[in-house]
Amino acid sequence: MNRNSLFMFVLIILMCFSTTGFAAGRPETTGVIIRLDKSESLHKVANTLRGQGIEARELGLIHGVAFKGSSKSLEALGRKFSIESIHIDTPVYALGRGGRWRPPVDPPEEPDPPEEPDPPEEPDPPEEPDPPEEPDPPEEPDPPEEPDPPEEPDPPEEPDPPASTEVIDWGVLKVNANDVWSRYTGQGVKVAVLDTGIDRSHPDLDVAGGAYFVRRVRSYNDDNGHGTHVAGTIAALDNTFGVVGVAPASSLYAVKVLDRYGSGSTSYVIQGIEWAIKNGMDVINLSLGSAESNPDLEDALELAEAAGIIVVAAAGNDGDAIDFPGAYASTIAVGAIDQNETQAYFSDWGQELDVVAPGLEIYSTYKGSSYATASGTSMATPHVAGLAALFLEKHPGASLSDFRFALQEFSVDLGAPGFDPQYGYGLVDAMKLLQ
Repeated sequence: MNRNSLFMFVLIILMCFSTTGFAAGRPETTGVIIRLDKSESLHKVANTLRGQGIEARELGLIHGVAFKGSSKSLEALGRKFSIESIHIDTPVYALGRGGRWRPPVDPPEEPDPPEEPDPPEEPDPPEEPDPPEEPDPPEEPDPPEEPDPPEEPDPPEEPDPPASTEVIDWGVLKVNANDVWSRYTGQGVKVAVLDTGIDRSHPDLDVAGGAYFVRRVRSYNDDNGHGTHVAGTIAALDNTFGVVGVAPASSLYAVKVLDRYGSGSTSYVIQGIEWAIKNGMDVINLSLGSAESNPDLEDALELAEAAGIIVVAAAGNDGDAIDFPGAYASTIAVGAIDQNETQAYFSDWGQELDVVAPGLEIYSTYKGSSYATASGTSMATPHVAGLAALFLEKHPGASLSDFRFALQEFSVDLGAPGFDPQYGYGLVDAMKLLQ
């Protein structure tokens, strides 16, 4: 793009910005993603911006830079560097019933069961026993040998009895995941959850690693709850308490691209995708989205597919057209059904929909080592991500196209015969998929 064309393009872009923010008196800067000619150094461009006091992030995957730009900063860059495209850094959100995610009002206090092993530590009282009171008869030296009793608290350290506390949620049962665990559990498959993070200390989750890309955050620990809920449906451990996920032996990776409010940006997601590619992830779960398409994100997802990653994305919760990135061909778009195998009233639909999965009143892990019930296509999507892990355990190296074809062939048809916009190719079924 020559400089004159770029200047005009920048003006058009900024005029678009003004209709959404400037007229309302907001600062005249807007998040943008610029793509540069391959000959340009991302580091040099980013440093140029930083020298002006502008926070800039390099997006190596798409050879771009993300920053909050003004007409002045964009014009200056256009004069100095060869820019191929400029797009708005579209906001993205965690998805929940009726649109954006809203954390459960009352985070259930049901997680106490797994924390009940504390009682065994009550042996302290027996350590303040009779010994101190029986010192009167000093002639009886035998009592001091009575400290053995305090060692009896060992038995209570066997909290295994409450084995019956583990729950298999209706969603996991509905997709028949439990019927294949004798053969497949997702062992050896890496699943990246691009979300609000995952509660690293949750006793029902084993987080193998992760990364964070949200500003002013220094951990991929979950400060919202959405990501932890999603992670539990994918891979909560089969450990006798709490819940169990679709692929309990798969390896979970927390990639924090959404903040404590469940909000983020396209550039964060692109950075998360780049991390997933570089770190050899097999599956990416995207229980997030936006009503607006973004060509930079679409390109990043195509690169993820080319790298052999199966990307599963939520259809959206407005009861309308499929959200992005679910609408892109490089993802498996998942809608939601209820316990009666009926399309959830909030589930988005359309020609881009691939399949449906349970998404109403799903019980799973939650932040603070707790558990909660939530609804949305965000909750349906991890069922399919878990199935992708099981599928890859059986078919190592399978591509997104392979998985999509298998889903089309082996899902349970719902709604009108064959494909339909409300249910896609139907309800996913682990037994049929892995037969």
